Amino acid sequence: MTIALSLTTLPVFTRHVTGMGQCLRKAEAHAAHAGFDPALFLPMRLAPDMYDYARQVEVACDYAVRGIARLQDSALPAWGFGAASVADLHARIERTLAYLAAADTAAIDAAADRPVTLGANNETRRFSSGATLIAKFTMPNFLFHATAAYSILRLHGVDVGKLDFFARN
Repeated sequence: MTIALSLTTLPVFTRHVTGMGQCLRKAEAHAAHAGFDPALFLPMRLAPDMYDYARQVEVACDYAVRGIARLQDSALPAWGFGAASVADLHARIERTLAYLAAADTAAIDAAADRPVTLGANNETRRFSSGATLIAKFTMPNFLFHATAAYSILRLHGVDVGKLDFFARN
């Protein structure tokens, strides 16, 4: 039995991007209760050499969108980076969810066995198949950045748990 690539990508990306939105809303509630601006979370980091919270969310969203765009062989959205507010992050999450909802599942599934080329960081990477792109590059990077974003909020006192990460609350 073969599992369709769209079934191993879209639900995972959608669930975790939704979870990032849920965690962000909890961060806003935490800040309101504690009496500070939730934008203070944006520059927070796990370590000095890691991306801040805002960039972790943006990069996680970017991996989801770029992975799907490559599988569909479609143009990459040019959303850029540099969220300056919590509203910017909510907008990025919503744009990502809309992009995922509009994905062409037939095109994604057709890419499972075809070679895929990805340009990133001034480097071209070639993958033997769309399935390999997802398994060895896109999904691990997406989950790393989504986990880092979650961990930053958790480290700084936001009451988020595994069910929030999985968007199950």
